Amino acid sequence: MKNIITAITIFVFAMSFTSCSLDDDASPSGGDDVRDAWVGQWTCVDSKKDGKQTYTVIIEKDPINSDQIFFRNFGNLGLNPPGESKPFGIISNDVVTIPSQQACGDDSWIVEGVGILTDKDHIHWDSYILNNIELTAMFTKN
Repeated sequence: MKNIITAITIFVFAMSFTSCSLDDDASPSGGDDVRDAWVGQWTCVDSKKDGKQTYTVIIEKDPINSDQIFFRNFGNLGLNPPGESKPFGIISNDVVTIPSQQACGDDSWIVEGVGILTDKDHIHWDSYILNNIELTAMFTKN
């Protein structure tokens, strides 16, 4: 009987060590919200066939949807004051998808694209579209 109790005690003790591992599903920023890595002020350099431009983009969390972020000045379209529609993106780990949507105060621009968070300070846009104009871009966190 003593051997059974000793064996059970050793088993329980050994199992307690295996349950003390870190979770693999933590966000890249170390917090609980995967959007934290995306939020902030970014310098964008975008390119199209006839040249490049550099400007600032601000990424903010959507306060209602925990899978979404908002872009202010995406495509150099302006900072989107209150009441103006801001392009939104849907986050899935290190990828943000901007579904086709209207943006700006008069909804005169159609935007869409996919960006990849290549490291904590860079978002690579292999292709995004502003009113049928295809661009590439690199965002660098300020």
